[in-house]
Amino acid sequence: MRYTLLATLVWMAAATAAAPQTHPPAASRLTIHKNVGEVVIDLVVTDAHGKLVRQLRPAELQVLDNLHPQKILSFRRVSASVHLTGELIRQAGLPSRFRAQPFNLVALVFDRLGTAGQVLARQAARQLIANLGPRDYVAVFGVGHALALLQDFTLNKTLALRAINAATSGASRSYQEMAEAGRILMMQTIAQTEVKEGKQPIAYQQAVFQSLTNGDAGTAPGFNPLEQLSPTQIILTHILARDLMASAAAVAEDRSWASLGALEHLVHALQPLPGRKSVAYFSQLLRVDNNTNALFQRLVRDSNRAGVSFYPVDTRGLSVHSSAAQQRDSLNFAVAVSQDNSLANARERTTSEQAHEFDAVADVQYAGRLTNLAALAAATGGFLSARSNNLDPYMRRLAGDLGHQYELSYSPASGMDGAYHSITIRIPGHPDWRVRARKGYFAIPRMASPIETYALPALALLQRPQPAHDFAFGLAGYEFPEDPREPTLDLVAAVPLAGLRPYPAPAASVAKNPKLQGRDLLHVVVLQLVRDRQGRIVRNFSRQYEWSAPPAALARFQHKTMIFRRLLRLPAGAYTLATAIYEPHGHAASVRQRALQVAAALPGGLRLSSIVPVSAASPLAAAPAHFDPLYPRIQGQWLRIDPSSGNVLPEIKGKPLGFYFIAYLPPGAPPARAELAFYRAGMPFAGLRLALPPPDARGRVPFLARVDDSSLPPGSYRLRITVHSGARSAARSLKFRIVRPMPAH
Repeated sequence: MRYTLLATLVWMAAATAAAPQTHPPAASRLTIHKNVGEVVIDLVVTDAHGKLVRQLRPAELQVLDNLHPQKILSFRRVSASVHLTGELIRQAGLPSRFRAQPFNLVALVFDRLGTAGQVLARQAARQLIANLGPRDYVAVFGVGHALALLQDFTLNKTLALRAINAATSGASRSYQEMAEAGRILMMQTIAQTEVKEGKQPIAYQQAVFQSLTNGDAGTAPGFNPLEQLSPTQIILTHILARDLMASAAAVAEDRSWASLGALEHLVHALQPLPGRKSVAYFSQLLRVDNNTNALFQRLVRDSNRAGVSFYPVDTRGLSVHSSAAQQRDSLNFAVAVSQDNSLANARERTTSEQAHEFDAVADVQYAGRLTNLAALAAATGGFLSARSNNLDPYMRRLAGDLGHQYELSYSPASGMDGAYHSITIRIPGHPDWRVRARKGYFAIPRMASPIETYALPALALLQRPQPAHDFAFGLAGYEFPEDPREPTLDLVAAVPLAGLRPYPAPAASVAKNPKLQGRDLLHVVVLQLVRDRQGRIVRNFSRQYEWSAPPAALARFQHKTMIFRRLLRLPAGAYTLATAIYEPHGHAASVRQRALQVAAALPGGLRLSSIVPVSAASPLAAAPAHFDPLYPRIQGQWLRIDPSSGNVLPEIKGKPLGFYFIAYLPPGAPPARAELAFYRAGMPFAGLRLALPPPDARGRVPFLARVDDSSLPPGSYRLRITVHSGARSAARSLKFRIVRPMPAH
């Protein structure tokens, strides 16, 4: 969803840029370029009467990081804080000359309101729309079992009001139609901007941009009324799509999980956009209990990391039943449960309420109706609108926050140590002034996507000057230039499980899950970072694996190799792939880095993929759901190609050596042939010429070359493959070793 929202936003900005402008774009001068180890804070300052302070000077501020004073490196006041980076514009397929002015984003989220709450929310939302400025984009969402998009980000206030009416009218037909239209929009944007078989997203987007520039928004290929979006809107929708669709797929019956999960997906969708984003959250109650508190804390953490400020709006208005009374009732219930439990012990039986005794007592701290809404606002730099039947003043304040923000940056002396840092901002000369800003952050480098908490120790390992090496693992990156502008990279980490140590299930884990009794556990965390030539993290991936089995079964399992694969697209250039494998229980770890060189290719030329040394090629029973370069169709049979770890091939008598590649032929190209040349110690050693089969409908020629093992004795080699088609040619090289297997003991 984040990618679809991003696409909508960039396309909307492009439509604005296509129109004549009387002043130059200001995106570059309003952007704080965050350096490595630099922290950027967005803040709003009000005086004792709640009025915005518009002439604040950096000398008046005192910034504390973990209670240590910090030197402010940059400071400015901005009226529009969100901007589009060159990377976002490039991902949307827009021309490099495209520039967009900064803007503001506010998302309106309506979470299952009662009849009275709908009326109050509708009035408040209309007031907010009326106070928005000409560069304030607004989107409207509804929360049912999942997050539903009712209106994608737009400057059109009429469209926003129509969606607000639907969101505050219960499960009306209009609401259902808008939610379905939003779902279709997400699916369409994903289909048009992802690289899939038979799709040409970049050509499509360039055609759309050209039609917008020419003033004709209805003639682009495949255009229909649903797709008549400006470039900025397309990018915004692109950002939203992935997480919105994930939210719908992860439907939760429990309201607490549904609400927190929906907000989490929205935050993840907004994360790629630099600058401060605002969410007006209309709700009667944000439920958080002992089971979902971890999700609530993660929402706060990710919101601060993504620059998202929450402005919760209590839609119950003036209530006779106070928050304190609700908390008192919850405590009385917990006491009653505890007393009943004592009686149950005497009777030797337990009720369902008694089984949840500890949950009931622990939930008291979250029971206040406004407690969680206020905590979410305070932690993310927003404010709570509550205890009033007239929310207009709050909405005017929210709109004022959008246009009167400050941005400052500093570099903590501790650096990006991966730990949580508290932030305190004071104005000593005006103790009655109030600063609204995020309360803290995890000191991690700027990531391409949010990093999970479990991966933070692995991230710290990648920042050490001396890499850990407790066990060996293979690391490779194969290039498949499906799109000559952005080739597909297949990153493969092969981890032999024999190097990892299982451990008996702890007593605490057995108490929670008796099925773990007598079983051993194996826990592994994988983190990969892809950095560009400037050291910026352009992609990051992580996953944790957990296995449990009886000791004997787990010992047999350890003879296997864990494969961690990720497909990504990158433009031509030089990159570095850093991978950390971490075993949390024993604190064992290994870190490896390797260079990635993505070659430039002409769109109409002959292209050749990396050469993949093959460990095994296994037949598949059916075609894969999506194209995968390591799941090719060769001679009518779908295969699974397993790369050889570390470019090492074992010598197995009677088993040929395998080398896999894909040639990409331009339309109408003559039949292709391949030349394989093997070199040893820099001298030609062996050669082979092969005729390649005809290409498929996409111009691909996947090929598995099998070489007799008897012609290549153990040793180190370099293989050069050259593919010829008429006057065109393309070549790749691979260094590999052939080893004699160790004798069995």
